[in-house]
Amino acid sequence: PDILKTTLKAQPFTAYTTIPKTFLKTNIEKEGFIGKYESLLIPSCAFSAEQIAVFGKIPSASQTAEGYEAINGILAQLDDVKTNYTTASSTDPKVPMGKFTDINATTPVLTQIDEMLNQYTKQRGKRKLAKIFVSSRMESLMIAEASKRETDGGDRLLFNDVGNMMFRGREVVQLDVLDNPVNDYGDVVLIANPDSIAYGPVMEAESESQYDIKMKSYITSVDFMFDVAVIYAEDVLYAKVDYSPSG
Repeated sequence: PDILKTTLKAQPFTAYTTIPKTFLKTNIEKEGFIGKYESLLIPSCAFSAEQIAVFGKIPSASQTAEGYEAINGILAQLDDVKTNYTTASSTDPKVPMGKFTDINATTPVLTQIDEMLNQYTKQRGKRKLAKIFVSSRMESLMIAEASKRETDGGDRLLFNDVGNMMFRGREVVQLDVLDNPVNDYGDVVLIANPDSIAYGPVMEAESESQYDIKMKSYITSVDFMFDVAVIYAEDVLYAKVDYSPSG
């Protein structure tokens, strides 16, 4: 298989917040609150890093690339794959699609995700290693639809040992980060072999605080560096979810 991206180029990110001195005077923990706040800030920044890894999208050259636009995340990289697919698919049916047809959530979604799985197999994706990653809203739709099926056959609603729904033998995993899209992507369904996505942090998140007399506040910052890469494009496929009424 072709390797889509061979180099991780980590970008630095910094999150800032202020804690007014007057707040600390009235807080029961006094200055001890700063340490506690730092311990809460780092996990919050980790979630933002996950958002960037999925939804990051570098803007046009005329705009400043920072924050959620500092790197191309998984979906932006798959958008590039889709561009190549448009020109190459006519000569090679195994060319990765990158982005699948939009899923309309007002019609049966399991059939559409089944078609998405078929495309994943067609493009040589490692189906046995793939998982279906969805938002909590899509997971709810899938479970509600599957629970209405009365057959005892292969489309029966099943859950694995960790409580995740199984569909066509693939585990359906709800990701919190998909509940909070940025860069106007909206809700998406992602089918992927996780081993085909590389996430490279250069350093552990570091926090520090310093008092600024002009602001009468403690300035707390968190620094971290990372990049993300889709290694094998055939192993990753996504689709946008359209919740508008069909027809």
